Amino acid sequence: MAKPERMPDPQANDPAKTPPPIDPKLGQAEPRNPASNPATQQSVSGGSMLLIAAIVVVLAVIAYFIFFPGVANTPVEPEGQTTTEPAAPATPAPETTAPTAPAAPATPEPQSTTPTQPAPAQPAPTAPAPAPESTTPTPPATTPEPQSNAPAQPAPAPTQPAPAQ
Repeated sequence: MAKPERMPDPQANDPAKTPPPIDPKLGQAEPRNPASNPATQQSVSGGSMLLIAAIVVVLAVIAYFIFFPGVANTPVEPEGQTTTEPAAPATPAPETTAPTAPAAPATPEPQSTTPTQPAPAQPAPTAPAPAPESTTPTPPATTPEPQSNAPAQPAPAPTQPAPAQ
């Protein structure tokens, strides 16, 4: 037999055969031996943690303003300064059909001879009594100024024709 190196080994390509042992000089880890496969851990630096915390805070602020927009900047009108205007009389729609039979006459409302007065203004706030040990005087209570935009008098009720008998 000439040159045995050239002759292929029949066990080299056999799938049932276990692989040859790994040479320990090469420094490769053996997966079956936990002593030769140390667990490696990488620590996270403090700079990375600060960057992550800053991103979380910025996103929280953005989410707060998106989901909780707060109060709109609209002026709030005090309750005492509201004005009311009388309602405009409704114009009747033109009748395009034949007139219907008149309904039972309604009793007219009794008209009062005195005009309706607006509700009285709230009384002026009074200053609290000074404490006996207090030496500073309390400021006098201010009275509200008369309002020039007082509510208008309500329109008189329309008179209804007397029922025909």
